[in-house]
Amino acid sequence: RVKTGVIEGMRFAALTVIPIGYPFMIIGDLYRAYGRPERIRPLSYLVTRLLEIPKGGLGAFICGSVAGFPLGAKMASELYTGGVLDKKTAEKIAAISNSPSIPFVLSAVGAAMLSSIELGVFLLIVIYISVIITARIYKTKEACSVCSLPVSSSDFSFTASVKNAACTSLYIVGFIAIFFAITEGLGIIIKAPIPLAVVSSFLEVTTAVNLVSRLSVPICIKLIISAFALSFGGLSVLAQSSMFLKKSGLSLRRYFKIKMTEGLISAFIAAVFFPFLSIFVSIS
Repeated sequence: RVKTGVIEGMRFAALTVIPIGYPFMIIGDLYRAYGRPERIRPLSYLVTRLLEIPKGGLGAFICGSVAGFPLGAKMASELYTGGVLDKKTAEKIAAISNSPSIPFVLSAVGAAMLSSIELGVFLLIVIYISVIITARIYKTKEACSVCSLPVSSSDFSFTASVKNAACTSLYIVGFIAIFFAITEGLGIIIKAPIPLAVVSSFLEVTTAVNLVSRLSVPICIKLIISAFALSFGGLSVLAQSSMFLKKSGLSLRRYFKIKMTEGLISAFIAAVFFPFLSIFVSIS
């Protein structure tokens, strides 16, 4: 089963994570060199006010939200080392920007695992409501002394960007494969499906949601566990993000604290709003 986990993890990373994340790694390099997020004024105003983040962190939030983890943590770390964000702000943005990709939640989780794209939409809404709440809980108290916008630069190298993106992709594949294997190994020890699904939600998000989808429990329970797993990201995403956080000197402990808060808030929101879901979606 451990061997199967490694193979499945590498297959999942190669077919789902990397194709979405790889181009956004290069886009992130372009943003740091030439980014001007203030030009998108309605979006810039809305996001920065809701999340209480400076405009300099807008690119990290957008790329992380669309392409999925660990792109948010990667961009926030690089914006910090580049002098665009101060430390506290970068740590906050690294966490709240590190979300599952929109296509993953809608197609892989909603349509494929839960057999309902509407449930994927519900989970996506829950995730971003929890992001907003978490961001406002962890607002930076002190004034942001840096928080400038990226300065146009001629240092961008397409060749170097492609090479760095490829190296980062290999690291991501490795971490995903390891945690897939760990989760499969736990399946040998933990025979009960519900405890296994709950434990997996703290380890690897894809395996966790897959296990949850197979449980013979009410759909409300499935959505609560899935919401937590998707928002928290699991130790697999924590390990992937640690590559960038440690290198830039950002706090891994604060990242973990923010993501855990976000996961618990997501689970709570899913439980509270589930009774209203039947108004819009046919739930079997």
